[in-house]
Amino acid sequence: MLQIHEGKKLRFRLTNVAPTDEEKESSVTIEQSQGIVFVVGKEEDTEENAIVQLKCAGCLKGCICAIGMPDLHACKGIPIGATIMNQGVAYPQLVDNDIGKLNTNKVRKMADRLHSIDCPYFAHREDAVEACSKPLPWGSKVLEPMPELDQYHHYEKLGTVGGGNHFAELHEFDDIFDAETCAKHVIDAEKAHLLMHSGSRSLGSQYVGQFCDEAVKTMKHGPYPAETDFNLFQDYLSNHDLAINFACRNRHLIAKRLLEQLTPGNLSEPECKVDIIHNFLERVEIDSYNELESMAKE
Repeated sequence: MLQIHEGKKLRFRLTNVAPTDEEKESSVTIEQSQGIVFVVGKEEDTEENAIVQLKCAGCLKGCICAIGMPDLHACKGIPIGATIMNQGVAYPQLVDNDIGKLNTNKVRKMADRLHSIDCPYFAHREDAVEACSKPLPWGSKVLEPMPELDQYHHYEKLGTVGGGNHFAELHEFDDIFDAETCAKHVIDAEKAHLLMHSGSRSLGSQYVGQFCDEAVKTMKHGPYPAETDFNLFQDYLSNHDLAINFACRNRHLIAKRLLEQLTPGNLSEPECKVDIIHNFLERVEIDSYNELESMAKE
């Protein structure tokens, strides 16, 4: 466990790109908050830039704890693999814009049958709207029906993986390290599973952009906090929850498209075993600030 809490001033910029001299002069100096900042991992395995970004997140107004996970690595503004706990305030920019079975001895041959799914899944807007207006069992929850979106181009992204580090691939098991958890989720180690990493695509990007456009009208410098007691936060939270619904439906359709290629004629719906999201806000309650201090010292 590497504890990196420091009591000093830091220059905060919502980017991991080196600033120009002009940007250095205009950046905002923030006094280190009392938030606890630590990484669950070894110092030699953690990127220096990621630690710097985590420290910066710990400076933000309302931050009570910034935790880096074992996969912590630098990104834009906030490192990937981090959990930030704030009190009374949220930062949509830190959330940013933005999972079938087969016989394992046939996985490699079947994978060769997969082809691009970059094109839209739905041919018509009406079909997309109707599909999204129905409840959808997914993982451990049932997705609520979605209201119709104003812009059709978002529906065109449904069922597509996207760019960056997003992917969809077939997995087979070599070893089981937690048989109890596998049994809990009814995961059959003798079968192969589809793993996907993709999110809300263009919809999440639109919502964070809308928030920033509104926030900049009243705040000179970013990152722009959304005070939880104000309408700006409530509007963002409503959009945030809709984007999560959209992201889950997107993963469902990705799985459906790929399984249609792998098992032609089999019209059964994909069964989601586990759906874990990142880049999101969640309200939690802690009994004591001392709990966080204890975690940092373990």
